[in-house]
Amino acid sequence: MQERTNEVPLAQFAATRHVGQYSWPPYSYDPSTATPEAEPNDPTSAQKIELPCQISGSFYPAADIDCFEFQAAKGQQWWIEVASHRLGVPTGPAGVVQRAVQNETGTIWQDVIALKDIASPMKVSTNFYAYDGPPYNGGSNDLLSMLEIPEDGLYRLQMNDLFGGTQDNPTHVYQLLLRPASFDFALTGWVKHIELLNGDRSALSKPLALRPGATLAMEIGAFRRDGFQEPIRLEVTGLPSGVTAATIDIPAGQTSGTVLFTADAQAPKGHSFISIVGTAEIGGQPIKRTCQIASMAWPIRDHWQEFPRPRLSQVVPLSVTNGETATISIQSTAESTDALHYKAETNSQVTIPLKIDRRCDFSGTVLGLSTLGNGFHGNPRFEIPLQENQAEVKLDLAKLNVAPGIYTIAFFGAAVAKYRDYPIAVTRAEEARQKATNRVEQLKQQVASGIAQAPIEQDLKEAEADLTTAENELKVAIARSQPQDIADIVVTRPFTLEVVKAEEKK
Repeated sequence: MQERTNEVPLAQFAATRHVGQYSWPPYSYDPSTATPEAEPNDPTSAQKIELPCQISGSFYPAADIDCFEFQAAKGQQWWIEVASHRLGVPTGPAGVVQRAVQNETGTIWQDVIALKDIASPMKVSTNFYAYDGPPYNGGSNDLLSMLEIPEDGLYRLQMNDLFGGTQDNPTHVYQLLLRPASFDFALTGWVKHIELLNGDRSALSKPLALRPGATLAMEIGAFRRDGFQEPIRLEVTGLPSGVTAATIDIPAGQTSGTVLFTADAQAPKGHSFISIVGTAEIGGQPIKRTCQIASMAWPIRDHWQEFPRPRLSQVVPLSVTNGETATISIQSTAESTDALHYKAETNSQVTIPLKIDRRCDFSGTVLGLSTLGNGFHGNPRFEIPLQENQAEVKLDLAKLNVAPGIYTIAFFGAAVAKYRDYPIAVTRAEEARQKATNRVEQLKQQVASGIAQAPIEQDLKEAEADLTTAENELKVAIARSQPQDIADIVVTRPFTLEVVKAEEKK
């Protein structure tokens, strides 16, 4: 729920936008300037166009093929983008650019480039639950490719819908853009998923719901338009009290980063709508783009029985509960008010001491951890003891070949915890029972004094009924809070490491 004044328009919640739509439209796109396609524009009568241009058309009727002819000069570079699937229609655009070549028989059309689908910023899970990638596909059936003109002459773009052989639907529209490079980017994200249990076929949204002492990792994917390569800096605003965010920014040429949210051990109960923004330099100016978050439209317990429905969310809610705490908290012991926790040389090995705070029992004696951090993904998986209060991690900067710079680093893994579900409910139920007991005792004393009136006797009956209800609710709360095995994702509190050349260390 959000409170709005009459002057503020209501946000339109993107409940039906699939994840791949985060990359559309371009921020400079104006649909009112698009030229409608002119039928007939099939291979025998292509529509003449001049570059750059924007065209609105449709894959209609069934098996429709649209062709556009244009003149171009050698060495020119044009970016071709097609949006149809990202407009929310079930299409699979395909396109090829051909060049007119003369031979002894006349004009033939020679293929220059086949347009490529838009790839997801991260490898997608093959089955939505086993973690060989996230369950969200940020890619699209739509097209984006760069055309470099090999020779002066006449060219044509031929497009069709791979799914349109039998689909006779005029709503299967598309937007075609042919332009010089127009650098830009778009961001999407989701809470990090890892495989927890063998045979688990659920597809569940992992909300930004923090328990005190916990850290959650959110993966951020970047769509880079027209070959944009600059680094993207991430920033979070609007956090509730007691919550901090550390960012692993998106390096130049890369398509993924991470935001790490941590709730202090004493963080109060809270809730807010946060904003995740990426900033990059384009044309000498800082350009900001807001990240759109992906989630499941509804939870799927068994992917074999129901197909998951990922979607984009309009807002990003983050909450902190006071009903339970994290099963375990792990953080470096170099606590300081300084932003830099550690400093090491490029050819050295740095030791990171860890403090382990367990709040329940665990199955097993060790916790396997992998590394998050630009330049540190190649760090071998390692184990720390679950029964100890301290551990050490060694990072071999020479083997990792880490360049000088400042890095945000965290470790993550999974453990089977003896989890108590909402234990504060037991305390509240005990308080409710004690209150009901006191009320019954008070009324009984009044009845025993001989001055009881009929209304008091009725009140006693109601109080005794309330006591019975309170005792039953306490039994339910106690049963619910009994330790149960759960597979819990564990993310350590992030720290920073400054890597310097040996001669620069003071």
